[in-house]
Amino acid sequence: MIKKTSKQILSLAAILFLLLSFSAPVFAAETPNHALRDDAGIFTNDADKLEGVMEEIGAQTGWQIIVHTSLNNISSDNMEDYYNDVYYDHQNFQPNSVMLVIDRGSNNRIILTHGEAMYYFSDERMSEIKSNMRPYLSNDDMLGATYQFLQTTRDFYNQGKPEDGSFSNVEINEKRDNPFMYNLTHRWWIFSLIGLGVGGISAGGIVGRYRYNGKLDANYKLHENSKIDLTEKEDTFVTTHTTVTRIQTESHSSGSSGGGGGGGGGSSHGSSGSF
Repeated sequence: MIKKTSKQILSLAAILFLLLSFSAPVFAAETPNHALRDDAGIFTNDADKLEGVMEEIGAQTGWQIIVHTSLNNISSDNMEDYYNDVYYDHQNFQPNSVMLVIDRGSNNRIILTHGEAMYYFSDERMSEIKSNMRPYLSNDDMLGATYQFLQTTRDFYNQGKPEDGSFSNVEINEKRDNPFMYNLTHRWWIFSLIGLGVGGISAGGIVGRYRYNGKLDANYKLHENSKIDLTEKEDTFVTTHTTVTRIQTESHSSGSSGGGGGGGGGSSHGSSGSF
């Protein structure tokens, strides 16, 4: 009986060891540097070659390269929010990524950038990558447009972060994730004006108080009606209170050249606008 139990324990241990051994590559495969989700069946005959290029660029850049096709028929105004939700809801998508979405149902496309990749895609570069893809899109060549997207993404990485230009995707990301710091860094002049105003009013009140010794009559004779008492000391502390009102603005994804924050939460998000 003991020998039989020992054999069972050894068998179970061997099975557990094999499961753990095979589980490592499975878990690793769940977080690759690329992801092809072809729900519309556009790349059925070209998936292997396409994934090879995506994997190569993902390894070079350190970003996850995502190509997602669908038949969801999402309007251009809702592309950004909808597919950012898809991005955040998909457990295998990574924080640093560039994502091309082709919705064959509505014939709309969108490019979403997340994390570190956002800083390589200025508004001007977003316009450039869409311009590079349009000749293929106009001929309904989705494979050619996707290869152009991949090549231009690689070019942007090789060129490094642009030193000038506008970054609507980054700004909207900062505004959404940390509104106070965004207002502090981008609207510092408002705080400065408020501070100067409050400081001027406070200083004027203090000067007036000591000038007339607390009297409102400008003809009051200060020297004749004042005395110095060195045995007592009174300090007056004037407190200030500043109220800041942040005005939120709406961003529209359709037709924009730069980015816009999508839905779904998370620490970073940005897009090119649908096209």
